Amino acid sequence: MTITIFIPELLENIISYHKENPKTLFKCSLVSKSWCNIVIPFLWKNPFRFCYSTSQHKIIKVYLQFLSKEFLKEHDLNDLKEIFQINNLKPPTYNYLSFLQELIYITLYDSLINLLKKELSYKVLSHSNEKDCSIFHPSKNFMLGKVLPIINELIKLLMKNGTRIFHFNLSAPSVTCNCKWLPSNYIILPSQQQQQQVLQQHQQQVLQQQQLLLLQQQQQQQQQQKHHQYFQPMLFSSLQSFICDNNGHDFNHIIMELSNYSKNILNLEIKKPQNDQNISHWINLINSQKNLQKLKLELFYNHDSYKIALSIPSQYHTLKEVELVDCKFTQTILLDELSKCSNLISLKIKDCSFLNNNYNNINNNNINRNDRGDKSPTSSYSPSYFLDYIEHSSYIINNFKSLKSLYISKSQLSQKYFLSFIGQDSKLEKITLSLIDFFKYPDIIPFISFNCFQLKILEIVLVEETFEKIIPIIENCKLLEEISIWEKYDWIGHEFYDYHDNNFLNPNQVIKTISSILPKNLKKFHFPQIFNFSYEGIKFFIQNSPITLSDLRFYIIIDDKNDVINLLENFAYNTGNRKSIIKHSKSRIDSDFYKPIHHIFVAKFF
Repeated sequence: MTITIFIPELLENIISYHKENPKTLFKCSLVSKSWCNIVIPFLWKNPFRFCYSTSQHKIIKVYLQFLSKEFLKEHDLNDLKEIFQINNLKPPTYNYLSFLQELIYITLYDSLINLLKKELSYKVLSHSNEKDCSIFHPSKNFMLGKVLPIINELIKLLMKNGTRIFHFNLSAPSVTCNCKWLPSNYIILPSQQQQQQVLQQHQQQVLQQQQLLLLQQQQQQQQQQKHHQYFQPMLFSSLQSFICDNNGHDFNHIIMELSNYSKNILNLEIKKPQNDQNISHWINLINSQKNLQKLKLELFYNHDSYKIALSIPSQYHTLKEVELVDCKFTQTILLDELSKCSNLISLKIKDCSFLNNNYNNINNNNINRNDRGDKSPTSSYSPSYFLDYIEHSSYIINNFKSLKSLYISKSQLSQKYFLSFIGQDSKLEKITLSLIDFFKYPDIIPFISFNCFQLKILEIVLVEETFEKIIPIIENCKLLEEISIWEKYDWIGHEFYDYHDNNFLNPNQVIKTISSILPKNLKKFHFPQIFNFSYEGIKFFIQNSPITLSDLRFYIIIDDKNDVINLLENFAYNTGNRKSIIKHSKSRIDSDFYKPIHHIFVAKFF
């Protein structure tokens, strides 16, 4: 019998390729004891992601095995000992707590609540809430007396076991009732001093154990050295990613502690800060980071939200990606500071508004005029839901010189700021523009065509009247590989601008024009549903497409679908005898049986 022995480091590297496949990992753990020792840490880095929410209580049940009898006695939790099958005489085979690297606090909390609901009756959990809460939230007394002590003890055990958390997601549960069951100390993160005390106590316990086991002194010394090296880091000292949804909580004490000893966060996501004090703590956390690379701000809508910009100077040379979602800033200082980030390569702005001081003064003056009864043209001005026309020639706006990816959707923003994202000799390789009125802002597309010579991916929302505006981009941006023209079903008509001139090229005229200037490396072209091409227009486009084209979607009005299918198959054959996958569907434009049929084609060539 031949026994194959893998070098542990090599085996660990091989298994790492299957770290997202729990079934494969579980099978590997059954091979042998040595395989199991390597696989178990992978399974328990974030075990909750491998099971459904209805079975996550099984994970927390394993963690509860580490609770000491002293803790259970102190908090009067001995009644849970038998229910959770806690047996302090026979600890778990592995130290599962030490393997945890991704801590999603709300999942830990929810899994404990679900376990309690499963093992105990709803009446026990919600006894004092029966009259106030229709959805049976745990009572506040039960939360304070049982749930939170267990959660906080698990956090302490993570510290004691030398656990190193790399990804921390801190979110408060959504409260949709009026029972006020969620206490203010929803989470208590021990301070740095408390962590050190826990570490010292644990080290003293280890030393006492060493004295009692003199016969194994040498072996224990080796284990102690290894444990000591692994044990030194604080729980969050190695934190690389921190996501926080305040959702009614300020979490200020936690943010303060992280500012003290979590200095290596690379990815930071902040959602719904509560007040100016909360924002000041977030500023301190950002300023304390050595190499913050990605920052996401969501639902910043307080009056002082713009002050988060005060943290950007500390990350001028490190920030690479910034995402702003559903934010409302009363000043544009954040954009001004981001423009100074020398390595910023990705900027995403979705459903945001930026109003600078001059704009606020204009609004205040307009309000005063209205109060006096003045009827000047400016007094009736109201901001749109999209790029807001706010132009101030005297204000200097810096260009975003390092950007490679830009996403703008449904945001109130000055056209000058938009043009600053592009800049002369732009390095942009990907541009996504959604819900922008290109008639109201005519400089945007020409500015792209004159400056974005490195552009490879263009995703844009156009209607029939603006379809022709893509011609100069295709003509000048020779490196384009992917073009996707999106449709918005709530924006098919003229809801967002007033257009009175009928002098524009129809879709078939546009497709014939761009067919003669298509980039040589074009791989993908998706047309929207609102453009109904003729067979002649599609035929001209396909016959002039480069041999690199591999992904095509279009909509056409035609009687016989086979004409188009033959056209696509011939293109595949003539461009290197390639195979093709052609998907087809059809629908009538209206209920009239004698009207032409609207055909949808999606073709892949490989």
